Amino acid sequence: MDTVYTQLLNLTQITNSISENIAVIRPGGGVYTSLTHVNVQIEVGRLVEHQLYIAINDVQQHPGKTVSIFPALSRIKFTTLQGSFVPEDSLLFKVMVNSERRNPRTKKYPVFLGTVPGHVSVIDYEPKEADIIILSK
Repeated sequence: MDTVYTQLLNLTQITNSISENIAVIRPGGGVYTSLTHVNVQIEVGRLVEHQLYIAINDVQQHPGKTVSIFPALSRIKFTTLQGSFVPEDSLLFKVMVNSERRNPRTKKYPVFLGTVPGHVSVIDYEPKEADIIILSK
């Protein structure tokens, strides 16, 4: 047996956390379970939208050279549960480009999110591409 069914739980327009006891439907055919009910808990929280500006960095190292990325900052829009994001969490975002991987069609470098805190959901980030100038010092 790989599936156990319960009675239907219909929830709409939930505004508070819920804990419900739901009856297990007997599988039938001489199959019995030791459980007759299961407890379902649903935590409800408010999502808050945030916006940060983070410096874009090159993943490649260029000793003895100056790397300039244009634009220098990326705007990240994300959501998180109310009260779960603190200013220190902004240090967990890493926005990157790889100066060795230029898009041949646009002649620009794709921007990507290197790391994102686990408790946020990214909605969008800009720019998607950047220009890079590498000069000898």
